[in-house]
Amino acid sequence: MRRIFVHRAQARFQQVVIAGLAYIPLLLNDPGRLAADTKAYLYLDPGRLLARAPYMWQPELGLGTVTHQNIGYLWPIGPFFFAGESAGIPDWVVQRVWLGTILLGAGLGIRWLLRTLGWSGGGVLVGSLAYMLSPYLLNYLDRHSVILLPWAGLPWLIGITHRALRTPGWRHPALFGLVTLAIGGVNASSLLLVGLGPLVWLVWSGLERSAPWRRVLSTAVKIGVAFLATGLWWMVGLAVQAMHGLPTLRLTENYRVVSDAATAPELFRGLGYWYFYGQGRLGAWVEPATSYTRWALPLSFGLPLLGLLVAAIVRFRHRGHILALMVVGLLVGIGAHPYDAPSPLGRIFREWTLSDSGLALRSTPRVLPLFLLSTALFLGAGIAALSAFKPRLEHFSTILISLLIIGNLSPLWMGNILGETVQRPEEIPEYWEQTAGYLDSKNPSTRVLEIPGADFSAYRWGNSGDPLLPGLMDRPYASRELIPLGTGPSAELLVAFDREIQEGRFDVNSLAPMSQLMNVGDVVVRSDLQFERFRTPRPKELWNTLLDAPDFLSPVEFGERIENIAGPERPMLDEHTLAIPNSYETP
Repeated sequence: MRRIFVHRAQARFQQVVIAGLAYIPLLLNDPGRLAADTKAYLYLDPGRLLARAPYMWQPELGLGTVTHQNIGYLWPIGPFFFAGESAGIPDWVVQRVWLGTILLGAGLGIRWLLRTLGWSGGGVLVGSLAYMLSPYLLNYLDRHSVILLPWAGLPWLIGITHRALRTPGWRHPALFGLVTLAIGGVNASSLLLVGLGPLVWLVWSGLERSAPWRRVLSTAVKIGVAFLATGLWWMVGLAVQAMHGLPTLRLTENYRVVSDAATAPELFRGLGYWYFYGQGRLGAWVEPATSYTRWALPLSFGLPLLGLLVAAIVRFRHRGHILALMVVGLLVGIGAHPYDAPSPLGRIFREWTLSDSGLALRSTPRVLPLFLLSTALFLGAGIAALSAFKPRLEHFSTILISLLIIGNLSPLWMGNILGETVQRPEEIPEYWEQTAGYLDSKNPSTRVLEIPGADFSAYRWGNSGDPLLPGLMDRPYASRELIPLGTGPSAELLVAFDREIQEGRFDVNSLAPMSQLMNVGDVVVRSDLQFERFRTPRPKELWNTLLDAPDFLSPVEFGERIENIAGPERPMLDEHTLAIPNSYETP
């Protein structure tokens, strides 16, 4: 009885530790501020986003566009933020709880998987923390957290697969389908790459004869049916977009960029995603990345090396399964690196990426959860082996390795896991709300054109990622962004129109005719952009040029006339700025 009580107390303690590390550091990270994560409209008006998500054709954006994976916001992220909004919870708190819930799902998933496999003790806690606090988080946490959902779901999928092999019926395949329903709607490629984990588990179970091949095949069919049944809604959406929308995959990063960063050493420590290493005009795209090229370097290699050592010397049940996950995860993650001289297998994959189906899976580092899970399980196995050899060392070794794991994700406890350059205040400036209200009161049969275009909407007061107006008003909206929207001709029209503005060749006499061509009733000039970030026009110069545009009514202004001055990182004190006449008025 005493032993059962101790085990229960230990299990509760582990759950408290996992939950505390999932939520508390994030809630203490920049309170009151929002990271530009996933979609700005989740924070501006999630109800409006959910109302538009079921429709593949959106007349509100571009000059009318076929959406790409927008239907995925129907579940679970859209309802999550809508519930927070309805309950009156501050947006920044809802965001931190969302991010913490992803971490908690990953940590509890590993714990449940290990208990399914018959593990107990300190190794369960170490394995859970090693997976939950992997540096892999830094690639996506503050910009694309929805891509982390398959990572969080992987241990649940493997645990359910393991149970489905040993339990007849449809219960566990149905659970498998429900988990993929929760983690797979927004980014199909991440789900498919992570889905290799359950497939590897099934195949290895057949190869080592821990389950007969007939049962392996039967389980695979049942899981496949459940996956299709619960994922058909977003699969149909992807098919419609592929047939009628812009070739989005060919308008984003190419496979050479992805493969150049996917080196074996970087993948080995949980990194290797090309975006992690990018540099913009104001610094690193992922601000915590710099520490992983400096003082955090030894620890980020040390922990997976320790896991590899355990894999070599410790024998335990399911070691073969975990090694298979490790090998497949690393091989697929490397893909065709180096791009110009890949391995024979990599050369096949490189040629496949020239097709649309292959290009959809170009982000091979998103298969890393397989490798991370195997490393985490080997670290847990090391604690279990040590406690069996010297039971008195279990608590000490568990605490020591757990502290090293926490230290390996240094941005979490240093308070900078959410980069400053992707943040904005909880409340947007009031003049933006006033602008949206004014535009909604005008002719709803015409659209709003916003200039200048920008790759991403980074304002002087904060970064929202997406332009604000589509999330604040109901009228159709058009503006040039990095990823084009619309049909081919309409996207090219917007890009050509905005290029003249960006390069200082714009003829103001063309603004009214072009607006008429695009059925634009109102033109919004946003003069609060952080213009040095994406090299957009100087606000004062653009405004004073547009004042001479014929065939427009007198401009309506919102906000105060405040000089928009470039930040100290890139002050833009060049000949262009110095040539702006002093007589120009401040917008």
